[in-house]
Amino acid sequence: MKLRWPIKESFQGYVRGAAGTIEVSDDVTHEGVDFVFPEAEITDTTWSFSGHVDMNAHGGFLAVIIADPIITWEGDNGVISVRTGHDADDLRLDLAEITRVAGTDPLQATAKLTFDGSRLLGDVYRPGQDIDSMQFTD
Repeated sequence: MKLRWPIKESFQGYVRGAAGTIEVSDDVTHEGVDFVFPEAEITDTTWSFSGHVDMNAHGGFLAVIIADPIITWEGDNGVISVRTGHDADDLRLDLAEITRVAGTDPLQATAKLTFDGSRLLGDVYRPGQDIDSMQFTD
């Protein structure tokens, strides 16, 4: 399974508009606006993906790393957490609360920023604000 997710398309535009860069690790692809993270491990309630996306702008004053997403499910609701650095012991935070979209094939989920997710994206978006939906594909 793969996680296809633009994170927040408008944030990508903001980074590029500020003469910034968006880079991905070797195992992540950037297809159109979607970042595609490969599966690391899937269990009934926890879906882990590998790789990282680095978005930098304003001469490094804006530096966002979204690495190794993990989704923890409770029924149709869950939380997506990410590491904020490249090392295994870097801070992990809950980026967004997610909800499965019934009847979608491939499976999709909507996402709303948490307080920590808002802070990670430079306080450009407020907590509870929708960010882009994600898809889970083979």
